[in-house]
Amino acid sequence: MDLTSHNQQQQQQQQQQQQQQQHHHQQHHHQQQHHQQQQQQHHHQQQQQHQQPHHHQQQQQPHHQQQQQHQQQQPHHHHHHRIYSERR
Repeated sequence: MDLTSHNQQQQQQQQQQQQQQQHHHQQHHHQQQHHQQQQQQHHHQQQQQHQQPHHHQQQQQPHHQQQQQHQQQQPHHHHHHRIYSERR
């Protein structure tokens, strides 16, 4: 009982910290991060295909893998990036 309640408290604290960092990040570098982010995304897509050309299953489903990786690596910029692309 004590362990489960303790774990829940830790998770809540981590989530709060992440949210604070997200706001801090977005307010800090506005356009600089967008340029870097776009370049990184292009590089990641190329790397995925080059790194795993012999995996046929993964090649058939490249979109799924790319989406998953983007969400994991940059989850806090995803929403912000959408706004930026609309502005362009």
